[in-house]
Amino acid sequence: MARKHRTSSADDLLCQPIPEEEAAAQNAALDRVLEHLTTAGIHAQLIKRIADRCAIKRWGV
Repeated sequence: MARKHRTSSADDLLCQPIPEEEAAAQNAALDRVLEHLTTAGIHAQLIKRIADRCAIKRWGV
């Protein structure tokens, strides 16, 4: 079942940290995707980075 964010706009989510539980759930989902890709014979790699600052600039806010 797909989960939906309860915010009114995706802009509300930019540069906002997510809870540790949400990060763990996202990592687990990405790991499952990699397993499926490997099973299908597709070589893929997930590179995880922790951002120390937001690289997105919002204009007109």
